[in-house]
Amino acid sequence: HKDVGMPGKITRLLSAGGRDHLFNQIPTHVSPNYVSDLPNDNYSPYNKPHSLDHWLQEAKPKEDVIIIIDPDCMFVKPIDIPVAEGSPVAQQAFYSFDFEKDDIPMQIARRYCHGCTFLDPIAV
Repeated sequence: HKDVGMPGKITRLLSAGGRDHLFNQIPTHVSPNYVSDLPNDNYSPYNKPHSLDHWLQEAKPKEDVIIIIDPDCMFVKPIDIPVAEGSPVAQQAFYSFDFEKDDIPMQIARRYCHGCTFLDPIAV
C-alpha cells in the first residue's frame, strides 16, 4: 500500500489459530478458526467475517475508516472514495438485483444502504 501512496496502516487478519511465517513481517491479528454450533457446518469462508468480528472486539480500532481487502487483491493507486458513517461502500461484483423487490436483502439495503445503486445479497 505504501508503494502507491495509500495512507494508513495494514493489519492482516489471520484465521489459522496461531502465528505463521509472516507474523513478524506484517502486523497481524490472529483469530481462532470459526467453529459452528451446527453439525457438518465447516464452511471455511466463515473465517473471514469471524476474524473481522474478533479483530473489532479485541483490537477496538480507533480509525474512522476501515478498508477490507481480500488477500488476493492489491492497491494499484490510492483509494479516494468519500464515505459517511453508517453508509458502507463496496466494490461492485457481477450480480445485479431489483431494488423494487421486498425480499430480505432488499429490505436490508433500503434500511442500511442509503443512496445505494447496487446490492450484492450474496455478501449480506
